[in-house]
Amino acid sequence: MSKQNIKYVRPVKGMRVPYPHTGKILPEEGALVNFDSFWRRRLMKDKSIEVFDKRPAVKVAPKADVKTGAKVSPPTEKKEIPKGGN
Repeated sequence: MSKQNIKYVRPVKGMRVPYPHTGKILPEEGALVNFDSFWRRRLMKDKSIEVFDKRPAVKVAPKADVKTGAKVSPPTEKKEIPKGGN
């Protein structure tokens, strides 16, 4: 029995890559798969996937205001400056 080679694969932007046994499409964010000959061919032949040893960190885009579309920064703490000289 051979040891499974588990990798995190993600389709290249704009590509639709099916799972070999189910025909379901690999999600845009990717998934953990047994990195067998099917996935190696996708990487070497048509370069339709990116491969990672573990799930890559997700970049979070700043949220936009629903009404204006302007980017919204997270709230920051405001420090009160005491008035007077005491």
